[in-house]
Amino acid sequence: TKLFSSSSDEVVIDTLILCSLLVNSTTARRRVVDAGIESIIQLCTHDNTKIQMWAAAIITSLTFAPSCRVKIVRAGATRGLNIVSNIKDDVNLSRCSIAFCNLSAEIACRKQMIDEGVATSLIALASAHHESIRFNCCKALCNLSCEVSREIDLVQAGALPELMITALVRSEYPITKLTCIKTIANLIADDT
Repeated sequence: TKLFSSSSDEVVIDTLILCSLLVNSTTARRRVVDAGIESIIQLCTHDNTKIQMWAAAIITSLTFAPSCRVKIVRAGATRGLNIVSNIKDDVNLSRCSIAFCNLSAEIACRKQMIDEGVATSLIALASAHHESIRFNCCKALCNLSCEVSREIDLVQAGALPELMITALVRSEYPITKLTCIKTIANLIADDT
């Protein structure tokens, strides 16, 4: 909550310091999540885009600790990242794609992520100009497509055409193309 009572410049400085502390420390990541990830997620709705992007940077760093991922999603990080992923800045888009990819690796996170509309954000991010962003998005969609009986949600969000375009046109690397094909195979269900 201290982050909200400060000026915008102070919040940016606080988020920079927090990001630097989280770089290589799983213990620090756990402490931040346990202390209240909610206040960081709320910064994703701040009216200053720099603060929004730094909040996403912190969330992304926290997702590198697998033990924190479920708490992060349950606190509402998907909704926050969905908002920040609309800010057209290459570094920001990369961070959001990494966070979505890391969070989707946890089976316990997938249902809530789908419920909170992550597919729409992933589809938008998959059209990025950078292959690493496309790969992260396709990998996240592949993880989410493993969620049984949720295939229709991903298909209705527009995942199939985006995966086909990425595999056939946009992607430069075989691993991204293969991930798209695996995801399409997962999405082919009786009701889709």
